Amino acid sequence: MPDPANYTWELIDKLVRRSMDRVIDHDKRLLVLGPSERAVMHRLAVYIEQDFPGWHVDCEYNRQGDAGLRKPSKAR
Repeated sequence: MPDPANYTWELIDKLVRRSMDRVIDHDKRLLVLGPSERAVMHRLAVYIEQDFPGWHVDCEYNRQGDAGLRKPSKAR
């Protein structure tokens, strides 16, 4: 498994762009059908994980520290 410390920003950019191209090339039907954002992000995550062995992509993670999005709870 490659050492993450050896990834340059240029390599990361190249690999992520390649993953995005794979979504377009291999999942065109999904894109044409008017997909949900989650479906597209899942496919992107699959391709990113192939290029970053040992790394795990969390499609549900959307927080920015303690100031992340929070849905208000309904008062009972």
